Amino acid sequence: SGTINANGGFIAEGVNADTISGGILNSGTISATANGANGNVAFGVVAQTVTGGVVNSGTITVNGPRALGIEVLAGSGGVTNIGKITVNAAKFNAVGILVNTQSGAISNSGTIAVNAVTFGSGITVLPSGSVGGGIANSGTINVSGAKNAAHGIFVNQGTVVGGIGSAGTINVSSANNNASGILVTHGTVAGGISNSGTIAAAGSGAKEFVDGIIINQNTTITGGITNGGTINGTGVSFTRGIEADNSTTSGGIENSGSITLSGKTGLGIFIVGNEAHPSSTVSGGIANSGTISVNAGKTATGIRIGQSTVSGGILNTGSITTVSSGGFAEGIIVANNSTVIGGIVNSGAITATSSGGFATGIFVSKNSTAAGGVVNSGRITANGSTAHGIRIFGAIAAIANSGTVAVSAKNFAEAVDVNGGTVTGGITNTGAINAAGRSGTGILVFNGGTVAGGITNTGTISGTSAAIDLSGTPAALGNGTGGESGPTVINQKGGALIGSVIGSGNANADVLNFTGGQIVLSGGQSISGFGTYNQTGGTLVFNVTQSTAPGTYPTLSAGTINLRGGTLELVPAASSFQALATQHTTVFKNAIAADPPLSGNFASVTSGTIFFNASLSPDTTTANSLDATLTLSAMGLATSAQDLTQDARLGLDAPRVLTEAVQDRLVANGGALGEWAPTGTPGVLSKGPASFSFGNADVWARGFDQFGTATASAASAGVGYDINRAAPFIAGIDWRLDNGIVAGVAATYVATSARFKDGSSTNVNSYQGAAYAGWAGGPWYALGSAVVSFNEFGTSRLLTPFGLPGDATSSPSGQSYQGHAEAGYHWGLPAGGVSVSVTPYAALDYVNAHISGFSETGGFGALSVNAADGNSFQTTLGVRLTSRIAIASYGTLIPEVRLGWSHEFLDASQQITAALVGVPGSSFSATGIAFGRDAALIGAGFAMELSPEAKVFVDYDGRLASRVQEHSVSGGLKIRF
Repeated sequence: SGTINANGGFIAEGVNADTISGGILNSGTISATANGANGNVAFGVVAQTVTGGVVNSGTITVNGPRALGIEVLAGSGGVTNIGKITVNAAKFNAVGILVNTQSGAISNSGTIAVNAVTFGSGITVLPSGSVGGGIANSGTINVSGAKNAAHGIFVNQGTVVGGIGSAGTINVSSANNNASGILVTHGTVAGGISNSGTIAAAGSGAKEFVDGIIINQNTTITGGITNGGTINGTGVSFTRGIEADNSTTSGGIENSGSITLSGKTGLGIFIVGNEAHPSSTVSGGIANSGTISVNAGKTATGIRIGQSTVSGGILNTGSITTVSSGGFAEGIIVANNSTVIGGIVNSGAITATSSGGFATGIFVSKNSTAAGGVVNSGRITANGSTAHGIRIFGAIAAIANSGTVAVSAKNFAEAVDVNGGTVTGGITNTGAINAAGRSGTGILVFNGGTVAGGITNTGTISGTSAAIDLSGTPAALGNGTGGESGPTVINQKGGALIGSVIGSGNANADVLNFTGGQIVLSGGQSISGFGTYNQTGGTLVFNVTQSTAPGTYPTLSAGTINLRGGTLELVPAASSFQALATQHTTVFKNAIAADPPLSGNFASVTSGTIFFNASLSPDTTTANSLDATLTLSAMGLATSAQDLTQDARLGLDAPRVLTEAVQDRLVANGGALGEWAPTGTPGVLSKGPASFSFGNADVWARGFDQFGTATASAASAGVGYDINRAAPFIAGIDWRLDNGIVAGVAATYVATSARFKDGSSTNVNSYQGAAYAGWAGGPWYALGSAVVSFNEFGTSRLLTPFGLPGDATSSPSGQSYQGHAEAGYHWGLPAGGVSVSVTPYAALDYVNAHISGFSETGGFGALSVNAADGNSFQTTLGVRLTSRIAIASYGTLIPEVRLGWSHEFLDASQQITAALVGVPGSSFSATGIAFGRDAALIGAGFAMELSPEAKVFVDYDGRLASRVQEHSVSGGLKIRF
């Protein structure tokens, strides 16, 4: 518990014992320094045999040409450091704790700091040595400065029972050769190797090997290798996170923590054999649920199996990211005659990126096998000069993708590539496969590759060159010897194949069965090279332009074509609409061709837009061949113009606002024609006869708002709309003449807005004037009015519902004229001293609405519309129930309810004629929504006669037809001068 200082010229030893029973305990300070020549060595504690263990809870400092902190060649009770051991070797080796045979455990929960020139190690087990209680580090081990090798924990040809575990920190660095956190060579570890702390290994030499955990040279591990902590490797040359080299591991290898590497070549988990030791074996599989990140100048690999056997498969549920600045970036690779029993499964993320080289997600190389196949339910992403998602040169059971495989490359991109390999159980895709590059293929089978179980798709497969290609090596690639070996069956059951689907040639009898989903082909792409093409469902999409030159539009060809249903859809590119419309009819010759026979039909042939009709017809010169045709559709153009037909409807309805206001002024709620009655009528303000006089005029004003909904029938091409009309100020003046006659004029401004269900809109500004007259004689009355309305329209018609961008706008103008005539009879009813009358009436209305011709502004789809007129002639039969109630000191209250029925004899719907702007010969006519000819009229209101000179009034009126409902509220006042 005190201080020991040892200084010597040849050997310096703090504590030296041959045999000790009861152990060695240091809680103080031991310092040993050897100052002699090259052979000198310094020891902190050195013993031949110790029973009872060695414990350091103090400080041990050792300096010399060679230096060892604690050396115990045999014993029991273990070696424990909970203090600090510092070892500095000026010329040669330095070791923190060195044991040969120890039945106890070696444990560090303190600090071991080692600085060496040639070889440095924190904890070392000598050749043929053994440790019976395992090796555990929960403290810190730092090893630095060594030129040849630096190891945190080093088992050299020894045996460790109880495993090796680090929950603390191991930092190692080497200036020239090897640096490893944990190294077991020619040894045996029972209980496995685990890291839940931090291992950081670094090297700066050109031939440096930097490893987090490495086992090699016929080492056997039982209990597996696990990393739940952090492994960081940084080097100039080779860096590896976990390596098993010519070794046997039972219990598997698992990373649930993080492995981060950088260097010229980096491998996250590396299982390898060589010629002298032809195979490593891992039983229990390899699993990554954590993070593996490798950034390398030449080769970056997440998991690599070489000349080895892995039983239990390879499973990634975490993240593997590899980046190469100019060489190879690989997620998982099985190479060099390796075997994986249990398959390769990814449900996490694999990302491989090489800025100037090859990027691959999963690769099974030649002469290697994956007996359980490759299964991806996660995401595989590869980006490089050449990129592959899943690449098979060897033999596997099957490929199943329910996740995403996305690759992009400057040159060649293959999402799934069977290059001379064998897939015995077929390829199944229910997810997304995409390849983008100068030559991009979703699934490529070539170089004699075999997919014995066929290809089945219910997801999405797309490629810039082809969705599926069985034909052989693309000509631009310059290697390979041909297409797939033997016939392959492709089953397209759902989802989408986007891009060419190419068989290996009719003679190989490949079969494409199309039962569901889509196959989408663009200009120059094709379905070809199949012995048989069968379609019973799904949609075959041809994306076309105005070009009809061979090779510029999609085609389907096969030895035998059997059409038993499904859909052919011709989809013109939006940029080609104008040219296709100008051509009116565009024929794509021999779009479908068999070498024969061709039999059956599609269930339907459609166009991807309402503007064109699609059809198929036999080619007139080539047998077993069909031509596809697009024709400009007048019906489709009429559908697109439905919103414009309502301009005429809005024009017809515009003058009704002022007409109804005049009608209400004259007859509603005891209006101008009912403002006097026989003297003595209860509650009536009798004024007697009146003669014409400008000084005896009635001035009235009213505010009006109307809202409603127009609904198209299911069979109609219209979309319906919501409508609002507002007349904030309607004003009029009228005079009484002799013989019960009233005459006057009125004017207003009406703002109308229609919001269509497809997002389009029309606004109308109407400026209206009216002249009117009425007569009342006894119980009879009659009235008439004439209204003129000057209308300014502003329409924004969305084109997006028709697959076109933007909108088309227009600002036409027009006029509306309405004439109204009405007659009725007042029946007075006895009501207990209260005046009550029932007034049946009949009315006639005629409206003419004119709209000047106009052209819309916009892209394709904009229309030039001819001038149009709409006409309405309606009859109305109705009844009013009115009462007059005298209210003391306030005046007379006049409530009223109204019921009626109107019938339209002329235009129940409106029609326009138009043409596409800039497309001669595209004229068509469009008929708008038929709203029905009959409507119910309902209304209620009241007026309050405050004095002979003043009256206020409020009204509600409703118009209810089968396809349109409108509701109006208004209120105002009348003043007599």
